[in-house]
Amino acid sequence: MQAATRTSRDVACYRGSMPLSAAHALALGLTLSSFAVAQDGAPTPSAQPAPPATASGAPSVAEIRAAADRGDANAMYRFGQMLASGRGVARNEEEAVLWYLRAADKGDARAMTALGVMYSKGRGVVANDEDAVRWYRLAASLGEPAAMLALGARSSRGAGLPKDLAASTEWYRRAAEAGSAEGMRLYARALESGTGVELDDPGAASWFKRAAEAGDVESARNTGVRLAVGRGIAQDPAAAERWLRVASEAGDAPAMFNLGLMLAEGKGVAEDDAAGFDWMKRAAERGDGPAMLRLSMMYRDGEGVGRDGIEAYYWSALAAECVGPELEERAVATAFEQGEAISKQGRADADERIAEWKAARAAARQRANDADRAGSDGAAKPDKL
Repeated sequence: MQAATRTSRDVACYRGSMPLSAAHALALGLTLSSFAVAQDGAPTPSAQPAPPATASGAPSVAEIRAAADRGDANAMYRFGQMLASGRGVARNEEEAVLWYLRAADKGDARAMTALGVMYSKGRGVVANDEDAVRWYRLAASLGEPAAMLALGARSSRGAGLPKDLAASTEWYRRAAEAGSAEGMRLYARALESGTGVELDDPGAASWFKRAAEAGDVESARNTGVRLAVGRGIAQDPAAAERWLRVASEAGDAPAMFNLGLMLAEGKGVAEDDAAGFDWMKRAAERGDGPAMLRLSMMYRDGEGVGRDGIEAYYWSALAAECVGPELEERAVATAFEQGEAISKQGRADADERIAEWKAARAAARQRANDADRAGSDGAAKPDKL
C-alpha cells in the first residue's frame, strides 16, 4: 500500500479522518483514544484460488466464463466480480447478481458476501437491509471474515440490526480469530477503549501487533507508538522505530510524523535532525496537520534544515487548516507570528501558494466523493457504513 509522493499543493489534510491522540501520541503525550469503529469501510473478502492459469498466465475472460458455465463456483464468483466492476467486460450489475447467486448456491461464501454488498448498496437489486444481513450471516456462518466485519459495522451503527456494541465487538473478534488483519485492528480498538467489551490495554497491544505482523499499516503505526510510550506493552524504542518505519514506508502520514519526531528529538534513538526533518516533511506533504505545524517550527528554528521564515509561515498557515482543536490555537498563533516576521512580498507569495493548496484540496475532496458515489466491484468494498 505505497502512497504516491505528492506536493504540498495537492494534498488533502487528515483533519477529521482519525483521532489526533491516537495518531500523534508521541508529540502530545496523550493516551491512545478509541476510534469510531463503525466508520471503517469493510474489507476485502478473504482470497480464494483463481481458476487454473493457462500457459500464457492468468485466465482470460473467456476462460473464466467457460469455467463458470461448467458450474465452477470460483469462476462464477470471479465472473460476477468482473460484471459488477466492468473489468474486462461491459458493466452489468443485474447479471453480476445472477452469477453471485449461482456461486452462492454452490456454497461460495465470498459470493454471499458480495450479495450482501449488492443488497446493501442497491446495486443490481432493490436495496434491502434485511436481505443484506441475511447474506452476510450466511457467509459468516461459513467463516468469511469480510461478512463478519460487515455485520460488526452494521451492529455498531444499528443498520439493519439492533445497535449493539457488544455484538459488534464480538463480530470483530470472530473476524480477528479467522485471520483478518482488519478484524484484528478493529478488535484491538474495542479492547483499548472498552467498547462493547471489558477494557484490556495489554490485549489491545497484542492484537495491534498481530495485525501489524499480518500487514495492517495502521496497526504497525499504532504498535510503534505503543512501544515508544510503553502502553500495554514493554517500552522498546528500537522496536518502535522499526514499526513506525514500516508504516511510514507504506505511506502512513501519522507514522511519518512520529518517526520524524523520534529522530529529530532523539526519543530513545540516535538523534538525526536531517532524517527527522525529511520524515516530517513527507508527513506534512501528505496532509498531516501536526506534522505541518512541527515542520513550520523546524523551518523557523533551522532544525535539520536552513532557517526559512517564508516556509515557516506557509506550513503553519496550512496547519491551522488541518489540525484538530488541540493544536488549532497554537497553529494560528504561529502563523501570525511568522507572517509578521517576513516581507510583504514573501507573505503574498506564500498566500498565493496557500490559496492554490486550498483549491487543490477542495478538488481532491470532490474527486473522492465522486469516486465513492460511483462505487466499485461490490466484493472489493463490502458494506462501507
